[in-house]
Amino acid sequence: MLNSGPTHRSESGRRALLAAYDRWLSLLPDNLERMEVRTRLGSTSVLMGGRRHAPPIIVHQGGNFPNPATLHWFAPLMARFRVFAPDLPGSPGYSAPYHLDVRKGELQVWAIDVLVTSPVMV
Repeated sequence: MLNSGPTHRSESGRRALLAAYDRWLSLLPDNLERMEVRTRLGSTSVLMGGRRHAPPIIVHQGGNFPNPATLHWFAPLMARFRVFAPDLPGSPGYSAPYHLDVRKGELQVWAIDVLVTSPVMV
C-alpha cells in the first residue's frame, strides 16, 4: 500500500531532519508527551499537550514541515484543550518514513486509523 521508496536519501539526511525536529520540540512546553500509534500504514508518532481531561482537539501539520513547528503555532490551545498532533508519515519526524499515496486513499485510511487507535477516541 505504501510507496516503495523511503523519504530520506541518506542516513545522515534522516538524522539531520530528526535533529531539526527535536530542536523544534525543545521549544514546546515541558509537559508535552509523545506516543506511538500503530496504523495499517505503519507507525505514527503523536505529540500530546495540555491538560489530560480537557476537551480533545487534533491538529495536523503542513506537508514536509516538522510537526513540532505546527504544534508551536497551536500551543496557546493547550491552555483549554488536550491537543493531539500526529506526525504525517513521510514528513520529517518519527512516523513511518514513507509517503502516503493520496490517489489510493491512504491519507484517509491513515487519518481514520490514528483516530480509532489513539486516546482521542477512548
